Amino acid sequence: MEMPYGAIVQQAYVVNDIRAAAEKWNRTFGIGPFVHLPHITLPNVLYHGQPAEMELSAALCQAGPIQVELIQQHYDGPSCYRDTWPKGQEGFHHVAVLCADFEKERARYEAMGCPTAMIFGGTENRTCYMDARHLTGGMVELYTDYPGIRHLYRTVSERAANWDGKDILVGM
Repeated sequence: MEMPYGAIVQQAYVVNDIRAAAEKWNRTFGIGPFVHLPHITLPNVLYHGQPAEMELSAALCQAGPIQVELIQQHYDGPSCYRDTWPKGQEGFHHVAVLCADFEKERARYEAMGCPTAMIFGGTENRTCYMDARHLTGGMVELYTDYPGIRHLYRTVSERAANWDGKDILVGM
């Protein structure tokens, strides 16, 4: 899986039920498997600049050159996911981009009027959502380039390439 800087590498959707959504995507597009990451607690979350909590489940699937992510929020508080889709609703949320220089790219989006809606992680593995809804109809997720994100994308891509067509939702 190539991850060139600045290219869209993922499109993501907020869903109400990970399993049902993965099955729907499989029936519709024939893609799979979805690598399931259940009940993730995101570290060091700032939501609109304020400390916050976030627990979610994600399911990731390679669909050609783009990874599809399904996100189910478990935390009842506000978030960048709820900024786009109120609880009970679902749909497109963001595209993701790998950054050569995370802070420079983040500043570039802010200069375009796209504030940081949510940021999390450590100094070496920052991830943030830039609120670009007025430009793109969704958020833009920016990744720091670190081994963990490349490992995740490689794993999801390999699972899709070697999928036997049976299990739609699989563990990491």
